[in-house]
Parts: sequence; C-alpha cells; structure tokens
Amino acid sequence: MTDYEAIKTLIKDDIKKSAAELDYQYGFNNLQGFALGTDDDVRTLYHVACTREWVEAQGDDGIAYIFVEWVESGDENLFLSVSKLLNEEADKECPDWVEGRDKRFAAITHALAEIREENIFNADTFLYAGSTDPSDYMEELSLRAAKKINTQQNIEAYIQAMGYLDE
Repeated sequence: MTDYEAIKTLIKDDIKKSAAELDYQYGFNNLQGFALGTDDDVRTLYHVACTREWVEAQGDDGIAYIFVEWVESGDENLFLSVSKLLNEEADKECPDWVEGRDKRFAAITHALAEIREENIFNADTFLYAGSTDPSDYMEELSLRAAKKINTQQNIEAYIQAMGYLDE
C-alpha cells in the first residue's frame, strides 16, 4: 500500500531545499513563480521558477504563469528520489491506474498547499503543479489546485494568460 503522506513529506522537504537555494540565488522577494512539473502519468517530478526580472525582460507578463517556459531552478538533482518513488509506485498501482495517478498528483498539490500555509514563499509568489504536456483532465486538476493556493490576483492573471474562462 502506498504511503502518500510520506511522499508528500518528501516533496515538501525538497521544496524547502529548493526554496532556500532560490532565495540564495535570486532573493526571496524576487521570485514571481515556483512550479512542480510532472508528466500526465505523474511518474516524474522536477521544479522550476521564474523571477520578477526575468518576467519583465520577456516583455510579456503572461509568461509569469506558463511554467514550461521558466528557466530558473535550484539544484537539478532535487526531486530525483521523489521521481524514482513516484515511478515505482505507478508501476505497482494497477489495477486502478487513474486513481493512483490522481493520488500521486494530490500528494504534489497538497505539499504545495502546506508549503503555502508555512509561508515558505511570499504570498504573491505564484505556486503551481502541472504536467508538461497536459491532457484536459490534468489541466483541470492543476487549475483547481492553483485556485486553492494562490491569491485571487494571481489566479485571474493565470486564467487570462492561459486563455481559460473562469468557470
């Protein structure tokens, strides 16, 4: 049986390490966004961030909400052990693949929610979890999670940047 609470704790630990590195590299108040990226099967996990200066230099404020375009990160080896664990869990979770995937993704989004509550990032830093090539279903899961852990201003900007209609 998979211990999703333990997976969530490992993810939080790596987020905290990443946040500390990003703070050292770019300054805590300079982070515009932090995201955890995965695939549609939720077998892998990596982190990426964007700074306010980088967003400004792009000339498009909407890029602050498109995590697959971001270029900053902390140690690229962070989240490797979590990725290995997610992959192992995915391989042994049949027969209900969808339920297993959703639980793995929930561990990621719950970790981000708890990080938000612990004030690891500024309240206006956009936090996100998403798939690099999402299905409509994964986009929906990501949007629901983002709405729970971000400011209304960030959500409105995200919805506009992504071309979504807020439902």
